[in-house]
Amino acid sequence: MPRWQVSVVAVVAFALYAGTFSHGYALDDRIVIVENAFTQAGLAGIPDLLTTDSFRGFLGRDVEELVGGRYRPLSLVTFAVERALFGPSPRVGHLGNAMLYALCCVLLLIVLDRMLRERRSPLPWLPLPFAAALLFALHPVHSEVVANIKGRDEILALTGALASLWLGLRALDQQRGRLALASGALFFLALLAKENAITYLAVIPLALWFFRPGALAAAKRLLPPLLAAAALFLWLRQSMVGRGTGPAELLNDAFLGASLGERLATLAYTQLLYAKLLVWPHPLTYDYGPYHVPLLDWSDWRAGLALTLLIALGAVVLTGWRARRLPAFAIAYYAVTLSVASNAFFPIGTFMGERFLFMPSLGACLLGGHALVEWLPQRLGGSVGAGRIAGLALGIVAAAFAVASVTRAAVWRDDFTLTTTDVATSAQSASANANAADQLTLRARETRDPAERDRLVARAVSHLEKALRIHPRYQRAWAILATTQRELRGDLDATLDVYERRFAVDPRGHDAAFNLGTLLLDRRPARRAEAIGYLELAAELRPDDPDPLANLAVGYYRAGETRQAIATLERALRLAPSRLDLHRNLAELLREIGDDAKLEREREAIDALEARVAPGA
Repeated sequence: MPRWQVSVVAVVAFALYAGTFSHGYALDDRIVIVENAFTQAGLAGIPDLLTTDSFRGFLGRDVEELVGGRYRPLSLVTFAVERALFGPSPRVGHLGNAMLYALCCVLLLIVLDRMLRERRSPLPWLPLPFAAALLFALHPVHSEVVANIKGRDEILALTGALASLWLGLRALDQQRGRLALASGALFFLALLAKENAITYLAVIPLALWFFRPGALAAAKRLLPPLLAAAALFLWLRQSMVGRGTGPAELLNDAFLGASLGERLATLAYTQLLYAKLLVWPHPLTYDYGPYHVPLLDWSDWRAGLALTLLIALGAVVLTGWRARRLPAFAIAYYAVTLSVASNAFFPIGTFMGERFLFMPSLGACLLGGHALVEWLPQRLGGSVGAGRIAGLALGIVAAAFAVASVTRAAVWRDDFTLTTTDVATSAQSASANANAADQLTLRARETRDPAERDRLVARAVSHLEKALRIHPRYQRAWAILATTQRELRGDLDATLDVYERRFAVDPRGHDAAFNLGTLLLDRRPARRAEAIGYLELAAELRPDDPDPLANLAVGYYRAGETRQAIATLERALRLAPSRLDLHRNLAELLREIGDDAKLEREREAIDALEARVAPGA
């Protein structure tokens, strides 16, 4: 393989994302880097990263309720090392991603060169491995993975899986058993990066079937290290991750409330959308949640078209299997590596996502490269002119992909740019609208221009109202809307309206009852009886939370029911015996009714708590 091919792929992959070096953190970077306690601890946090769910450093004990759980420590360990060496630096993170992406693309070229070494190319000066690796390096659908620092888990997973495949091929070609062990070790590292690397347990035998048919018997020495690595990883993952099922919430399960027919039709339609993105990657967005992708049934023509596509692709695999044709391998690779993120076997929380295409897109780029530098020249007669046409076609695609990748990467500059840009594409996504509104309110807090502030707030409210039309029980959108009306607009009536609408949608929602009762109690004395009712409901819905009881006690006191207020505070203190504010409030009420015995006990408790929190205590 000429060195110039390696150089071109490496330089192109790195240069495409050089513009991200001035970017900040965005989106899920706060989960794995910015607000992750273990990552921020640097080297001292690595033991925790290796022995807990990957989101524990961000969520704390709440991670135990997280749907599915995630054990992906490898990328987080690299973030911790960067934090220890360079401090909080998004520039270093983006530089690291670009370098690792270039390495991944070069490794892909090397793997394809070895895997396809017995394949004769009609254009010796433009071989298939180079064309496929170049398309992969340039593909705009990879911009989310590379431009978002968090996407490093995808890069490391594919890099490790490719390295495992490369060593496996070398082990068979050179009859060296130690390389098989090294292949298993690299496969284990790939799994530590992200779980989808496990699909290479099927990819590696698949590659041997298509490109090393004579080595299938010898492959028995290659598979045991891979199986051992997978077994070890699965055991570790089972030991480390949270086991919660999470609440029945649309943003945790995009198919919530859908019938089996709707699930299958929409699942098929997402495959059509994925295929479209691989061929025509525009427009791109970070959010494909409900309902940017519409929920379809089989009466919709789009579902029928998607099913037709799936049948056609399946036919290509079946008819090309025995003949070991490359298109059959490319499609089978794509299907296998996408399977774990397809919603076919277990829910992934959203309908689809561009990051899920990172590993599978290799199959599409291999198929595209085959079409441009093998199939097209052969159809044109294999002449010099045919080769030039094929080269020109590849150049046009490469140039278009390069422009699209650079343009798309620029959108990942920061949360404000990303969310306010992509909400135009994901206009029917509840989460995209809420995220844009959140960033608009943050910007509004920072601006000193009243007119600009009002404009930003109006945009935010518009997006929040749209999010709630799409998903009426969207708790986060309700919370942002209430905060916006109260703090940015100072509109108490509008805030009350938000809480009352929220309560009407979900009368068993603790947050709505609590906030509505608290606000009425503080700002609408004439509606004190209603406030008490809401707070009593909040206390019933959250029996382990002392806050509704504390506010309920205030309501009782203002209604003249002092002894009921005392009993309620005593209930709150049984839940939170160290709450100094509750003890003080209780002492004040006991003093008021003249209960000296209880008052003395409360004073002793207050003195003990104050001594405990005093400086130097």
